Amino acid sequence: MIRGPVLPHMRDALWALVSVRLDAIERGLVLVAEGIDCSAGQTGLVDGLARDANGAPVLLLVATDTDGLLPARTIAACDFLQRVGDAFGAAVPEGNFCAGRTGRVIVVSGDGGRSAVEMLRRLPLVGLEACRLEAFRIGGAERFAVRWLRTGSALSSVPVEDSAPAFEVPAACRSTWDALESVARRIDPAVAVDGGRFSRRITWRGRLLGEVVAVDGELRALGSDGIARGLAGDRDVRSFADSLVRRHAQFTGLAPVVAPREAQAAGSTDRLRTARAESLRESMQAARISNEERNALTAGIGGELEDDGTSAVEGARGPSE
Repeated sequence: MIRGPVLPHMRDALWALVSVRLDAIERGLVLVAEGIDCSAGQTGLVDGLARDANGAPVLLLVATDTDGLLPARTIAACDFLQRVGDAFGAAVPEGNFCAGRTGRVIVVSGDGGRSAVEMLRRLPLVGLEACRLEAFRIGGAERFAVRWLRTGSALSSVPVEDSAPAFEVPAACRSTWDALESVARRIDPAVAVDGGRFSRRITWRGRLLGEVVAVDGELRALGSDGIARGLAGDRDVRSFADSLVRRHAQFTGLAPVVAPREAQAAGSTDRLRTARAESLRESMQAARISNEERNALTAGIGGELEDDGTSAVEGARGPSE
């Protein structure tokens, strides 16, 4: 029996796995096109072109140890992005790329691409990033863990080393993020802040308090309910910080969980407001945050509630607009 070529099947299988899970590899990564030829057919095709959460182009390659052209294809992809620069957005209007954004090349490997990535990540290529996708199952459901690897000058002497990307905060939102991160870390010494290039998870002993993501030059907050809310002003920041403190209080048993709809159905709006205010005060007292931060969060605590019942502080709404 004559066997067909193994390499295309291995690459195709890995790409089929990766292409539908780009958001799991990096938050906000969206596939634009597949099969990109940026070397005039000399080294083969780049597996995919994506747009990241910052509006920059990303060329994607999947790595297998039997792919002898992978190094050449990776070098060609990095060189192509450096040559084309800002002209890429105009040439690919369907990608909705933002002007001035630097492109990247991401090489994704699985179990069959360890050796290939070990060689690639030692090359001094501008814009090259590498990660390894670990697939496993829990109760029959497929899960994926992503490990980012150091590349180029950032490569350590350790053979395999995690290198989680720094959080790329939009310049206009830096002070907002700094304030939120400060409050989050002071709630409790056990609070951790980690994540990918365009997202940060805020957890307490592994339990999710909230998440902040960077999308198209803006910061958005994701509560424990998964609902996205903007972080455009002081009101939004205070409201999200309030939710972090409340969530922590629920996990630690410092404050009771109040059911807004049940209280309102019973005609207990005033009692609900009082309970929420007291809950927040108790949480603030237990949290390790400064007086200034506590005062900012609890400003006007006796005021009206938001219509959706998600905030207990009048200060989260700010002065009359």
